[in-house]
Amino acid sequence: MASKPSDTDLAAPATRGGVLGVRIVRARLGERSPATDRVAVEAPLEILLHHPAFGDEPVSFGATMRTPGEDEALAAGLLFGEGLIEESRDIEAIESGTRRPNVVNVRLRPGLSLHTPVIARRFSAGAACGVCGTTSIDAAIARAAATRLPAGHGVAIDRLLALPARMRA
Repeated sequence: MASKPSDTDLAAPATRGGVLGVRIVRARLGERSPATDRVAVEAPLEILLHHPAFGDEPVSFGATMRTPGEDEALAAGLLFGEGLIEESRDIEAIESGTRRPNVVNVRLRPGLSLHTPVIARRFSAGAACGVCGTTSIDAAIARAAATRLPAGHGVAIDRLLALPARMRA
């Protein structure tokens, strides 16, 4: 049984412009050679709201997938787009990555009137991976743990390289 990944396991790797270099084995016409490829990075992001109406515990507004880099701007834009805030001064403070990776904490202005339907609806989005629209990073971690293959499982490279010839036969 695979162990549960931690927040750190799912943290967005250090990237430059949302792109990460990864080691690969390039296969062409039966030849294999090691190479470095560039891949776009996506990681879950949870938005936690802080407001006196919620007491001491923040409320999760939801989780979404994003290319890391502009998390604060993304969170503010989502809150605006979903109708929770009307202007930038409705956000007293916003910070990301200070305590937990992939979490943005948004402190809303104490005088901000919170409309119950907006808070109850929270952010809702859909994606094939199932992360978008979850209400917390913990849910994303649980889903990742359930789908992670144990070490040693997968398709052997020789078998993978033989597939094109088998398909042509």
